[in-house]
Amino acid sequence: MTTSVGSGIGSSLGFAAESPYGTFAASTRWVEFESESLTWVPKRMQGLGLYNGGQFQRDDTRVQTTETVNGDIKTAFYAKGMGLWLGNVFGGSATPVSTSGHYVQTHTWGDLYGHSLAIQKGVPQLNGTIERYNFLGNKVIETTFECGVDEYLMATFKVDGQTYEETSAYGSPTYLTANPPFSFNGATFKMGAYGSEVAVGGVRKFTLSIKRPLRVDNFYLDGTGLKHEPVMNGFAEITGTLETDYVDKTAFVDMFVADTAQSIVMQFLGPNIPSTSVPYSLTLNVPNVRWDADMPLVGGPDIVQPKMTFTYLYDLSHLPSAVYVNTDSSL
Repeated sequence: MTTSVGSGIGSSLGFAAESPYGTFAASTRWVEFESESLTWVPKRMQGLGLYNGGQFQRDDTRVQTTETVNGDIKTAFYAKGMGLWLGNVFGGSATPVSTSGHYVQTHTWGDLYGHSLAIQKGVPQLNGTIERYNFLGNKVIETTFECGVDEYLMATFKVDGQTYEETSAYGSPTYLTANPPFSFNGATFKMGAYGSEVAVGGVRKFTLSIKRPLRVDNFYLDGTGLKHEPVMNGFAEITGTLETDYVDKTAFVDMFVADTAQSIVMQFLGPNIPSTSVPYSLTLNVPNVRWDADMPLVGGPDIVQPKMTFTYLYDLSHLPSAVYVNTDSSL
């Protein structure tokens, strides 16, 4: 335990890859998060057996049968230090590749089996004492990226975990310096045939949702009450929304009417990496989308603003991916 300011501003959130599933690993990264809702959820049963003279349920028939962890973490997406999250969203096995003074991480789509995080939450009491909560076996089951006018690129990670403990030591948080978040300034939306995407005007806000269904109730008669590592048990869903001004009918409405598949790219650029002409960047690639809505609607005297929604469908050739360029030599 350590001491800090006795409120949320003294909190911390660290994370590390764990192996095997459900095993504590000391945090290797800490993120400056906006909010979190990580919590431990025990399943407790109360015996209802009748007994002579009894008018209340008995305390000694209360037992815990299983447990789980769930919650969300909301954070700006920073120029450095977020690769481990991308690895647990996309499920691939990215390794940073050194290239002329910077590193390139290419996160391709893959199975999440074998990927999980140990997350340590430091929560300050009013007197400044920080209590540690170590959440183990965390799988990222849903992710939302969003960025609009005058906004940072925000990421919300929804996790499902196995258990928590308070015995492993509290790590001393350290934060990367010169690490700006990506934002609307430096963001470009591109669309077109795969490999030939071009910038499209009129997009005011972009939201991308990645959902990965997992069987999260793998409980067995093994004397632990702990779930075994979840496995994927349904089709992943990648959907998104564009909030637009009605600038170009051909860009979205005609694509919706003709049900034309398009590849979309959302690119975020930061400042140049020191001693290079290469900017920090994150590129989200969704290579084959179909437009679900919408026709332009006139709701009054203001500018017409169609809200376009899309769904990724696999074309048997191209999978979603993310490319992260920075100075991180490891995730």
